[in-house]
Amino acid sequence: MDDCKIFRSSYSSALVGLTMVVIAYSSMESSNYLRSIQRRSQSLRQQLESSGLHSVPSVTRNLENVSWTATEGYFPRHNHTSTYFPQTQPQSPPSFQNDHPMCQRLAFPTTPDSSSSSLYNGNILNAGNLWHSHWERILEASYYPRFPENNTHILDETLQNVYRNLLLDLSPTHLEQGLLTQPKSEQVERVWNVLEQRRLHPETSPPLRILAMGGSVVEGVGCVQHQEGIEKDLVGRDCSWTARLEAFVNEMFGYDAVQIVNIAQGGTGTNQALSIVKYWMYPPQFEGKAPDIIIHAFGSNDSHLGEIPPTEKERILELHQQDTFRLNQFIQSVFASHPCPSPIVVHLDDYVGGHRQGALLGDFTYRMILKEVTGWYGNMAVSSAQVVDEFIYPDTMGETAFSPKWYIKQRGPTAGLYNENVHFGYGGHLAVVWTWAYSALKAAIRFCNDKDWERHREENAQKYFGNPIKRESFVKENVHRVKDYLPPPLDYDMDLQNISQAMLMEKTRQEEHCQAISESPPCIMAFVAGPEGQTDTKDKLGRYLAPWFSHEDGFVFERDLSHGFARKLGIAAVKENATMQFDFRNIIQPVQVLTVHSIKSYGEAWEGSAANFIISKKARKADRNATTGKDWIEVYNEVLSGVHNSKSTISYSTEMFFPLIEVGSDMKLEVKLVGGSKFKVTGMMLCSR
Repeated sequence: MDDCKIFRSSYSSALVGLTMVVIAYSSMESSNYLRSIQRRSQSLRQQLESSGLHSVPSVTRNLENVSWTATEGYFPRHNHTSTYFPQTQPQSPPSFQNDHPMCQRLAFPTTPDSSSSSLYNGNILNAGNLWHSHWERILEASYYPRFPENNTHILDETLQNVYRNLLLDLSPTHLEQGLLTQPKSEQVERVWNVLEQRRLHPETSPPLRILAMGGSVVEGVGCVQHQEGIEKDLVGRDCSWTARLEAFVNEMFGYDAVQIVNIAQGGTGTNQALSIVKYWMYPPQFEGKAPDIIIHAFGSNDSHLGEIPPTEKERILELHQQDTFRLNQFIQSVFASHPCPSPIVVHLDDYVGGHRQGALLGDFTYRMILKEVTGWYGNMAVSSAQVVDEFIYPDTMGETAFSPKWYIKQRGPTAGLYNENVHFGYGGHLAVVWTWAYSALKAAIRFCNDKDWERHREENAQKYFGNPIKRESFVKENVHRVKDYLPPPLDYDMDLQNISQAMLMEKTRQEEHCQAISESPPCIMAFVAGPEGQTDTKDKLGRYLAPWFSHEDGFVFERDLSHGFARKLGIAAVKENATMQFDFRNIIQPVQVLTVHSIKSYGEAWEGSAANFIISKKARKADRNATTGKDWIEVYNEVLSGVHNSKSTISYSTEMFFPLIEVGSDMKLEVKLVGGSKFKVTGMMLCSR
């Protein structure tokens, strides 16, 4: 069957083609993935060559060597007229009375190619139609990097072919699988309002502020884009999907619509992110304001257990408990820590596997939990991993366009051995960009169709029940009273007998919270070392802590790889019995919790690593009489270990609650190395809540 001819045929032929696609897809689900992909490639080659397209060396298998031809990729001969994604013929638009500006633009675009495309298909906006009609523009906006002065890209023809092949392979059929859960309509409208204000009033309205949080994958580890004739490769954060997504969105909108700040750091998970949102430790680019959107992208690290259970069943159960708790806690903390409306939380699953921890069912646990929890809260969640699964698992040894390099290819005794790795290359990062873009498009379309349905619902209600409407809705008022509020946590205690009452109680609590929450900082000291913000270098970290840093012996500010500290900035003990002390005089607000981010690692260098954290307050006269004349009263004492039984270096977060220390008091924090010769602190927060 010639797909290109089907696209150009009459409506009846299109129905026949659609039926065959459905049958083929059902068959593929029960057949061998590899044979299916090979047949698709061979058939596509014949169809496209007969339509005037020509082939280029495929990069779907390996981006390092574009001369590989194990499969064939295709792109149009001309950059501006695609025959693979033909334009639909202009048609008279149907009745469309949704006056929301975003929906009007989607239905009746004002872009240069709008004359050749009707994006409002029938009575329902369609994401696939939009994607097909604007495929060339999407491709052009994806080219990266770009010169900021004239917004032109610098990709040579070889790299452009790579991008073309990848976008052709990731069809709308694949991208459809990326949206796990839809956002609430009010979230979509909030985002649109910010974008529209930015367009109308660029001098006074900031762009949509987006904070990207994640581990080393989001940080860009393993992402390298090389181009002949360019002095420096694109690596790390500059290569990550965050930088690419910002450039893509701004190019598609035609103005600086969004600002994405990437504060991801390797080895961190949701526990570390909690402190940042809870204590407003946002980067200076946001000028003291909370972000509009927080991207939670800890799929890889939250799929990892520091302490690995003995059996696979125990591992999966523990992952389910751990990640359910963490996701609930993060979403609830964002709301509880901010005035209303709080930042919108969206989620990314980019984890295709790679931790040496057993069955794929365990690796997929995070994705399943993410869909459950985000659906409960009405948050948007996308999975680029689910989009590219089909390309990866039939050939885990050879496919590296979308997946990490899991097998060592060099000659020698290690050749062919499995290599624990979660870091994919720039092809995987492009897949994340397109997954976000397509999913956001689907969310916008759903919002517009819902708006249109509201109009039709009112018209039909008036038609059947009169005007004014006289009908008894089956949807009770209680539903409307609680649907716009954050539901209670989805935990193991929630059941049908208490859910309704819990929702009403949560609504009342949140109304009180929205009136009472303060924007004042809750901490007298708070830092997370690197990568963005006031403590992103050793010197800045030292200057920030200088007002309280009263004593040090054997602790240094460093990010030195040679000591086994995994290039994470922090305060590191480099000898046995190291000590340091922080003094706080006449504190300006009460404190009752110390949160410590510290590293746990493995190997001989870290053997026996442990540090003792001691919190004391200065005794007043009455206290001295009650404590036999002591000048200082110890209020908390805990020892933290620096080792775990996993061959990885991971940041852990520990909360230490102690009796409230009042305003005006003097207090001190002592840290003593009591085991081994290494320990590293990457963040500390001394706060009131």
